[in-house]
Amino acid sequence: MSCLKNKSPGLFTAALALSALLSVSCEQPETDILALVDQKVWEANAPRIQVSYEVDSDKGLTIPSVSSEAKQRLPFTVSYTPINQEWAFAQWTAYHDSTPLTSGDIYFENSSNTVTQVIILTDKYDRITLKPQLEERLRVWDWRPNGGTDTPLVKNTSIVVRFTQNIAGESFIIRNEQGRLQYDENYEPVYRAAGEFRNITILGSSYGNEPVNFARYFNDPVIQGDTLRLEPNPLDAIPSYSYITVILGQGINSSGTQVTLSAPFLFQYAVSNKFDDEGPHILFFGVSGDDGETLSFAAVGEEDAPVGDFTLHPGVPLYFMVSANDTISGMNIGQIRITEIAEGVSYPPQAHWYTGDYNDPLRQNLIKNAEKIYDSSGTNKLEGIHIFSYTPLARTETYDYTGPMELQVDVLDPQGNSTTRSYPVYRE
Repeated sequence: MSCLKNKSPGLFTAALALSALLSVSCEQPETDILALVDQKVWEANAPRIQVSYEVDSDKGLTIPSVSSEAKQRLPFTVSYTPINQEWAFAQWTAYHDSTPLTSGDIYFENSSNTVTQVIILTDKYDRITLKPQLEERLRVWDWRPNGGTDTPLVKNTSIVVRFTQNIAGESFIIRNEQGRLQYDENYEPVYRAAGEFRNITILGSSYGNEPVNFARYFNDPVIQGDTLRLEPNPLDAIPSYSYITVILGQGINSSGTQVTLSAPFLFQYAVSNKFDDEGPHILFFGVSGDDGETLSFAAVGEEDAPVGDFTLHPGVPLYFMVSANDTISGMNIGQIRITEIAEGVSYPPQAHWYTGDYNDPLRQNLIKNAEKIYDSSGTNKLEGIHIFSYTPLARTETYDYTGPMELQVDVLDPQGNSTTRSYPVYRE
């Protein structure tokens, strides 16, 4: 027997397996026994493959955590445990060097589960790497109002929240018991049930009373890109001297994925007994040149003779700058509407969001140039400058006008009040 073992370990293993199986049951069908023998022989002689695991140590851990050995067509279990809650597990992936393995190379029982069984189907590679694919969770990076409850605001203050990624509008649509999104008879999304929003909780209290649901005092949420906006209901004013708590649910997910917030997000503010119904007074409006650093067009206050010439080049992005004596809506600086003067045909309005990274050297140059134009002495500084990008519409059969035009700029405050200014331009 030792001679057989030395020359053919696989045959020896098969012989032992056969002996054991025959002793278990004499009634076992012969075909089943032979299949089991074949399986035992395969398990003993299956090609061995080195499996390594790759994950950033500050984001999570895998089990096994170090390189291990697996056999072709024999299942083994892997698991992933997150450490940093700002990163969400998406799925398991497999590579040989930098080449992704296909479904013909490897099988995951459920690749979207943190714990799953794996079967390597191929023997083409002597080593592979398993890697959890992670996606950065969306976060709230700016919100209005953000001053707390010490300084009460006007009653018609809007709630505006900006996330680090575009958000899915479906996060806020009511679902039925079967999980289906709900729409009304006009096929409009249903955003509230029993008087409450989904993934948005608004509580309010006044004069020392217990907090109650304040959703009735706000219109349905408006979602655009990375921004969530809630406007006060003009037909049902918030009670005076109220303290308001806004809670954003963890179930809010980024557009096109199922990656949600890592935790609910909460902020508070207070309102007085006053309203604001006046639009911002525009102090400065400017447009960058093609280099994105200098100003080719600027208007101070309400002057009728702007400095410089402004030409719209369809498809070429520009940076617009606005400063006002009021708080400009943190996310939606307004709408830009281009109107053909000659024919009176309006181009579609486009909403634009301000650019957040003002520490960028390009933004800093724009701000310095704007302040020089506003006051060359440097005595008066421009407050609350907002910069946002705008790309003029490309030419189409419908919009193929070239010549003098009027640029209408609507600047909004957090209460939804707006001021409209018009500037002469030329469309190339």
